[in-house]
Amino acid sequence: MTKERQLARCKDFDFYIEDHGLPAIRGGFEYDNGGFQGFGYMVNTAFLMRFMAAVGVDSLRALNGKSCWVTADWEKIYKVEPLHKKDGVAFDIEEWVEWTKKNDRHGADELLGRKSNG
Repeated sequence: MTKERQLARCKDFDFYIEDHGLPAIRGGFEYDNGGFQGFGYMVNTAFLMRFMAAVGVDSLRALNGKSCWVTADWEKIYKVEPLHKKDGVAFDIEEWVEWTKKNDRHGADELLGRKSNG
């Protein structure tokens, strides 16, 4: 699958704490063509709020069953957009990840108690 924008339905989204005690979300997108793509990220509040705003909801529970546009390839999901522009604000995940790498004062190494090389 090349990078393309597809109509998808949010499925099985939930919040959990991963093995190192970090907050995360997981779930997936069921595409109109019958395919399914999993989605899982360690998150902070800003990520969670932007992701939910992209689908126009205010809780993770409300995500399930909602339709949205997803730009992805088989390796990763790049962007999540509301079904209709009036319903939310697009979330460019790739841009968010790059911004976080450049601006995060508490990187994963610090959160896990490892010494940072910075």
